[in-house]
Order: sequence, then C-alpha cells, then structure tokens
Amino acid sequence: MRLQSKQNFSIMDVLPPQHEGCDKEEELHSNQDKKKQDILLVPMPTHTLPLHYNLHLDFTNAANKIIRGSMTIELEVLENSTDNEILFHVGPNVIIDRIRLRKEGKRVYPKTLRIEESKMLARIVLKESLKNGVYLLEIDYNTTICNEENGTQCDYELDPLNNSLVSAFTTKFEPTHARSFLPCWDDPGIKATFNITVMHLSKYVVLSNMPPNGSKKTPEGKTTTSFEQTPPMSAYSLAFAMGQLVPLEMRTGRNLPLTLWIHPEDLLSAQFAANFSPVVFDRLESELELLYPMPKIDLVAARNFPVDGTKNWGLIIFDKNSVLLDAKLEDSPNMTVDRLYHEYNIKKIITSQIAHQCK
Repeated sequence: MRLQSKQNFSIMDVLPPQHEGCDKEEELHSNQDKKKQDILLVPMPTHTLPLHYNLHLDFTNAANKIIRGSMTIELEVLENSTDNEILFHVGPNVIIDRIRLRKEGKRVYPKTLRIEESKMLARIVLKESLKNGVYLLEIDYNTTICNEENGTQCDYELDPLNNSLVSAFTTKFEPTHARSFLPCWDDPGIKATFNITVMHLSKYVVLSNMPPNGSKKTPEGKTTTSFEQTPPMSAYSLAFAMGQLVPLEMRTGRNLPLTLWIHPEDLLSAQFAANFSPVVFDRLESELELLYPMPKIDLVAARNFPVDGTKNWGLIIFDKNSVLLDAKLEDSPNMTVDRLYHEYNIKKIITSQIAHQCK
C-alpha cells in the first residue's frame, strides 16, 4: 500500500495483518491494469518468434519527450509456411521510419506495412511465403514518452524561458506497455534476449536490467552506455530509468552489488531502505533456496511513480513515498509508533518486490 503522510498511528496499525500478506500489492497492480486488458491480449502466431533484440536508443532529446530507436531483431521461422505476414506489436505513439528484412544476407522485400491502431499491431506483408530459418528485421523508429498510459513516468524542470522539460523518467511496461516504447512481441509468453545501447546526456545516469559493460563520452556532453546481454525474458520485463540519480551502494552476503538510486535531496530519508534491502535479499535467497540469477540489482526511488514498485529483473523501480522514511520520524523520540508503522510498510513493499526476483 502507498504510505500515508499522517502521524499518530496506534500500535494496532503496526502489527502485521494476519491474512493480508502481499495480496494488497497484487490487487493494486491488477485493478490498475484490468480495464486495459480487452484490447491488448491479441494471440500472436507461433511459427515466427523473436530470438534476440539488438537495440540502440537515443535519449538525448528526452527533455522534449522524444526517444529514437534503431533495432535489429533476430526472428526464427520454425517451419515453412504459406503465411506471408510478420506480425508484431506497436503502440499508437510509435512512428516507424524504416523497415528492412534480410535472410541469409539477402534482402527480402516487403509488399506493404499495415498498422492496426485499434489492436496496437503492425503487419509486414511479404511478396513471398515465409521459409524456415532466421530472418533479421531492422526497424528505425521514434516514440513519445511521459504518458502513464504508455508505460513511462516523467519528472519536469523549467528552463530559463519557463518551458517545461523532462529531467528524469522511469518505465513500467507490465503488463503490455513495452509496445509503446519499442516495436516488439509484447506477449508475456514470448521471451527473447536483449542487447541494449543508450546514447544520453552525460549529466544523467541511465539504468537498465543489466550492468553496463562500456561507456564512451563525447566532447559535446553526450555519453553512449552499453549494457550486458539479458537472459531470455518477456518484453514487459525490460526497464529503464534516467535522471540525475546518486547511488547508495551495498553488497549482499555473496558479494552481489545491490544499489539504491535516489535523488540527491533524499539521501537522509533513504538510509532505512538502504540498510534493510541487502538483509532481506539474503534472507529470501536462504529461505526460498533460490539464487537470484542476475549479476546486479538496482532499486530506484522515483518521483511520481504510479504504483509502489515494479518487478523488473535487475531494476526495481519504487515510488519514493513508499520506500523512503521521513527523517523527522527518525529524529523525534515522540514518534516511535509512527516510525514503526512506516518502517513496517517499507519492509513489506521492498520484501514483496525482491521476492519476485528470486525465480
């Protein structure tokens, strides 16, 4: 549940509920997404599936809500088919600039590209039937961000001319909002690996599911950051965070990096969450007898996030009001019960999200 900014709780508010568990958290996600399900769950053909996405993103114009992307998708056609269509998801805010298709190094010429906005689908109609083997689908596109309906949440700042510019953004693609950030197979049952490279302004930190494996700066104040390849995962598990964030770096019991990323003004309020997170991580791995499969775990305390937290592999994004403890509660001896109430809820939210990582 979202932490309340009130005080004077009773001791009964602090006691853990006997039956609620994490059901409240799941109910929150379910209620927010239920109304959208009717137009999103279109069955996808099973004879043509993505194996791997090589994704290059340009965040340098994110201040104006514009992101550009260039991607190569490895597609496997599992059998010769009489079908001459390749079907994938694309959101209404995604504009496809160019498509190119290759098989064994040779161009395959599309007949037409059809966009079905009501179903959020794109159909590439070919001049010939699909043949068994691997195709390379190249797509250049651009998309607009900062709409909660399409899975991105933004912070703003004013420039000298009083224009509102995006200064930070985070993503929440669950259950089927990845299609509004990139053309993809946005079906929870379809998994692929991702290689991601992001160009961004050097003053910003950019995070994704995997650790960075390279970074190159330019004299123009831009940085290109590349990330390690992900394991096979659904498109909705893909996650990004960009902003002027600072790290609180911890280590788990087996020396895995666990980092809480915060805005600079939240440093004092983040100490409780930073101290608790590696402790519960180790406890969950021990109790569940499952090792977390990723090489790092980042926790982001974001402003204005629409839910308490997400379950993205490697990059959990929280609403900061749900995981940061008001410094006044720690300093005042007269607020013991209030502090215990807030600490209990922070523990519950962090535990719930980290538990979903150990799978």
